[in-house]
Amino acid sequence: MAAPGAPRASEASAREASGRAPGPGRAEAERVARSATWSPGQLQAHFAKHGREGPYATIEAYDASARETIRVGREFTYLDRTTGARRRGFYDLSTNGFTGVTEDGRRITTYFHPDSGEHYVRGLLESTYR
Repeated sequence: MAAPGAPRASEASAREASGRAPGPGRAEAERVARSATWSPGQLQAHFAKHGREGPYATIEAYDASARETIRVGREFTYLDRTTGARRRGFYDLSTNGFTGVTEDGRRITTYFHPDSGEHYVRGLLESTYR
């Protein structure tokens, strides 16, 4: 039995798979996961485009998965190919989920499962994913 307050085995294995360790960045990721919003209409548009990848039965399940990827995924930065804006990315190797947010963490810009996984996130412009 684990000591009181110790992470459950599933939490520890999720951290190992994502490459994230506990620390100050975890609190920030949790803040972003809780408070970031989608631009008007974008959650619906992204769900229509990527919702079958889960497959996600509802738009709420799709949104929850995007936010969970922020919580457990490895954080990195990259440049958006379309706008040239710096973005923060979160990639969860165990689910192949990728969530992009604005640099300030206020908006979720995308969520999907890239066909080429880690290769995709490494190949983003100026990606710091390692």
